[in-house]
Amino acid sequence: MVTQCRAVIQSGIEDGKRHVNLNPSQKCHSKTAYISVIDFMKSRMPFIVFVLILLALNVYAQSNKPAQPAKVKLIYSSDLYFPPDDPDDWFDLATLFASPEIDVLGIILDQQLYDKRPQSEGTGAVALRQMFEISGRTAPYAVGLRTALKSVDDKGIDQAAVCQKGAEMILDLLGKAEGKVVLQTVGTARDIAAAYNRNPGLFRKKVSKVYLNAGIYGFPQGRMDVNLEKDRNAFIAIMKSGLPVYWAPCFGESDHETYWQADQGRMLEPASRRLQNYFLYAFSKGTGNIGPAAGQTIADPVEFLNRVPDKDALRKVYGLSRNMWSTASILDAAGLKIYRNKQGEYIASRWPIGDFTRELKPYSFIKMKVFIDDQGRVHPGKPGNIEVFVFHKNDPDEYRNSLESILRRRFGGL
Repeated sequence: MVTQCRAVIQSGIEDGKRHVNLNPSQKCHSKTAYISVIDFMKSRMPFIVFVLILLALNVYAQSNKPAQPAKVKLIYSSDLYFPPDDPDDWFDLATLFASPEIDVLGIILDQQLYDKRPQSEGTGAVALRQMFEISGRTAPYAVGLRTALKSVDDKGIDQAAVCQKGAEMILDLLGKAEGKVVLQTVGTARDIAAAYNRNPGLFRKKVSKVYLNAGIYGFPQGRMDVNLEKDRNAFIAIMKSGLPVYWAPCFGESDHETYWQADQGRMLEPASRRLQNYFLYAFSKGTGNIGPAAGQTIADPVEFLNRVPDKDALRKVYGLSRNMWSTASILDAAGLKIYRNKQGEYIASRWPIGDFTRELKPYSFIKMKVFIDDQGRVHPGKPGNIEVFVFHKNDPDEYRNSLESILRRRFGGL
C-alpha cells in the first residue's frame, strides 16, 4: 500500500514538473504557466489528500498491529513419575506443551532416583516420550538430585554422579541461552537451589523469574505441602535468594493459594485420541484398564497412544475430579492474559482475539514483604524479612471456571 501510494504521488509530481519546466522561448508566458500549474494542483488536490489519508491510515495500522513477541525461554522442573504419584503432574506437562508461547529449554525430573524408583533415566521419561510424540516438540531432560539438601547453602555436590545431571543442565542452559530465562518448578526446588548455590552470579545475570509452586501461606487448618516437606532447605534457599521469585503457594490463607479442582471430563472430552490415551496410560498404569494393575501387561508408551481408547475406561477417567496447583503459574510464565467472550468462554492470550475482548484478572502476583522462618513457614502477621511476588486468587469462582475452560480449549488443540 505504501509503495503504491508513493508511486501515485510521484506521478503527480512529475506532471507538475512538466508544467513548470519552461524553455527560454516560453518564459514570456511564465505568468500563464504559473496559473496553469495552480489550476493543475487544484484539480489534483482531492486525490492527493485522499492518498495522504491512506498513507496515514496504513502507518497507524502498522504501528498498532500487535508485535509477535519472542517465545519465553523456560527451564522446567517436575516430580513427574510413572506410574504417577499424583496425575496433576501429567496435566501440567500437557499444559506446558500446549503453550506454543513457551520455548522449553530443558526439563529436570525431580526426585526420580530413590528406592521405589530405581530406573537410571527416571520414570518421568515415560510421560516425556509420549508428550514429545503428541506435540511434535522435544526438549533435553535430566535426572535430579536424589536426597534433600542438608542446608540452605548446600550445593549437592556430594551426591552420586548419576544425580548431578539436573543441576548441571540448569547451569549449562543458563550459560548458553541468549537473553533472559524463566525457571519453573512444580515439585521441590532442590535442583534449582543446588544450581543457584553453585553459581549465584549466573542466576542473577540470566534469570528473569523463578516460579516456585511449593509451600503454604500462613497456617490454613488441615493443610500440608509435600514439596515443602520433602526439601525445606531448597524452598528456603530460593525464597531468600533475592531473585525475582513468583511464589505460588499450594495452600494458604486469604486466597493466597493456587489450589483448584477440575472436572476431568470437561477438560479431556475435546482432546485428540492420542492425548486421551496419554492420560489413560497414566491412570491405568500402562495397562489400558482402570483398576488393579497386578498381573496386567504394561504396554509400550508410544504405541499405546495410537490405540482405540477403551470407552469404559475413558468414562471412568472423565468421571473423576482432579486437584490442580500449577496451571496459573504456567500461563503467567508464558506471558498470557485471560479473556472472556459473551458466551462465558475463556482463552489465554497475549491480546484479544475475535469476540474474546473482555480482559479479566481472576488471579495475580502481588509484590509483598513476608516473613519466612527456618522451617520454611510463612507468617502473615510478622514484619517481612524477604520480598517476593505472592500469588492471589482475585475471584475464586472465575479462577476455576477460566482455568478449566482454557485447558479444555488448549488440550483440544494439542
